[in-house]
Amino acid sequence: MRHEVGLWENAAISSPMAAAISGWKSAFYGDPDWKIGDVRLSGLPAAITGYVATLTTGELALQFDDTPRGKAMGSLFRNLKEKLPLAVQLAAAFGFVAIRPSLENGTIVFTLAPPGRFFPTRFSIGGSVTAGYFADFSGEYVKIESFDYQKGTLTIENRAYRVRGEVLGAEMPLSVVPEWAELSPSITLEGVRGPLFGLLSMPFANLVDPGSPLPVSLYAGAMESIMEFDRVYSELLYELHSARRKNIVERTAIVPESKRKRFRGLRYQDPTTDTYVLDPAEEHSPFQDYSPSIRTESYLSGLRAILHIIENQCHLSPGSLALDDRTGAMTATEVISQDRTTYHTCAAIQQQGLTPAIVQLVHAVEALGDVYGLLPEGETEVSVSYGDGVFEDTQKEFVRRMEMLKAGVIDADEVRKWYFGGETKDS
Repeated sequence: MRHEVGLWENAAISSPMAAAISGWKSAFYGDPDWKIGDVRLSGLPAAITGYVATLTTGELALQFDDTPRGKAMGSLFRNLKEKLPLAVQLAAAFGFVAIRPSLENGTIVFTLAPPGRFFPTRFSIGGSVTAGYFADFSGEYVKIESFDYQKGTLTIENRAYRVRGEVLGAEMPLSVVPEWAELSPSITLEGVRGPLFGLLSMPFANLVDPGSPLPVSLYAGAMESIMEFDRVYSELLYELHSARRKNIVERTAIVPESKRKRFRGLRYQDPTTDTYVLDPAEEHSPFQDYSPSIRTESYLSGLRAILHIIENQCHLSPGSLALDDRTGAMTATEVISQDRTTYHTCAAIQQQGLTPAIVQLVHAVEALGDVYGLLPEGETEVSVSYGDGVFEDTQKEFVRRMEMLKAGVIDADEVRKWYFGGETKDS
């Protein structure tokens, strides 16, 4: 982690958690501890988190109310949706990620700050981050933006430092980097609802440090299994490369390269075979051919078994990471039945992680919009809908809702909102 080690010292992150986050991060970016010798990497951490991020955000929709302020908020949030798949993937990999709104060219842009760029220093009783700092790097310099939120008052301070290895060097003026020159060294905002970011956290139990309020990676419990998968995967690749056809011949039967006839200007070479010379003292036939069988199925069977373990450890349904394609068409009901665990995992990430982060972002953008005069006065409401995609039997759900409409349980507007994606799902 470039320049990051020294920045952890003041964070409220225990040594076990810092070490675990470092391990999850290294595995995600393809540099785990087990990347030694002939071990080849399968990329499972990125594949697992990308899969869950796609399911979680694939049909996400934000809808603000039809007021001047609501319309203005909708315009300011138009850049958020494209950031959310990556935000969920990074949070799934590292446990949490902060989504930061900031003003750029008269509008709001959103950036992501995973651990190593975001460091909490204080938590509320409920586990919310109330103080901490962000690190933004630019060449040999780093900007530390610290924040402290207490009882509706948010204090933000910006400081720039020269980076020397893993420690901070001398403090520098903010103007040392042109992009930082216009930032205020200190600012205080009154009447805000929280820090100016949304914290997207994973909803899984912390088994690394039960006393820590920090969440853990989606694959926190699967690190050893992923290591074993990579090892067996490496052995499979070795099997495929090493089990080549071999020719065993007498020395006199070998034609030197320089004397081989060319075929259309090229010398014939077979890269899939190895040639071995027989010991002339032994009795033998002039030529022998050895074509070993490849033990592909044995290795694939082992990989499948490990994948089933990883699926369980990552809260995914059996078959989510299957090496074999599903055969035949499946109805939505069959998909729901087979993928129920994955469905509930994605729903938990949506309701316990993503929705709270979006609500925090709404409060943060409202605060920024009011400070910079981007929003008209008033109140606004936002609805967050996710859809169920492959999990939901849309036809059956439509029939069910029409029956509820006929019975007077819901009205036509509610059916219309559900059908066109405007309903907020709270469960």
